[in-house]
Amino acid sequence: MVEKPLALTVEDCLRVGEAVERTGGMLMTAFKMRYYDMVLKARQLIPEPILVTMQMMDNRWADDMWANDPVKGGGNVISQGCHSCDILRFVAGAEPLEVYAAGGNYYQGTGVVDNLCAVFRFDNGAAGSWVQGDAACPSLFLGTFHAGWASSLLWLSRGDGATPRLAAADQSRADMGDPGQAGPDQGSHASETAARMSRSLAVR
Repeated sequence: MVEKPLALTVEDCLRVGEAVERTGGMLMTAFKMRYYDMVLKARQLIPEPILVTMQMMDNRWADDMWANDPVKGGGNVISQGCHSCDILRFVAGAEPLEVYAAGGNYYQGTGVVDNLCAVFRFDNGAAGSWVQGDAACPSLFLGTFHAGWASSLLWLSRGDGATPRLAAADQSRADMGDPGQAGPDQGSHASETAARMSRSLAVR
């Protein structure tokens, strides 16, 4: 088990991978969030999404916080954003081919990138969007979409590093005869599904 980051350069990451292959060992980077019950549930509900959206926003990190050091932590987008990108990859079930991003340093005095939004194109054809930063909570949102199906999970955080709690869960199915219109039972179906998901996740 290796804490993130695996290395500081692409070349060093490749060397680590080559060493694992050469020795036949096993190695894993500590991307814990893909194992959250709610992330596993999202992948279970829509295993092959065509669109995925991921948002992780924190309250502003303190100027003197070690994670805002450009060398030690890299700021919120790097320190926390690796988890968001890993969730996108995991839920999409694919690797990114292209990434387009806009953002920058808006207020953190150390010059780190503190807020960012990006678009992903994955090798299975799926597309993803990502919003990351420390402008303000609410915390995490994950949505997955397939033809006629949508699933969304919202978690709220106190902004103190504690594990976020599930605030809302929803799954809905549109009338497949007209993908642009919701079926007549969408409202009740979504409410029932949200209640079942909340009970099954049992997040406090």
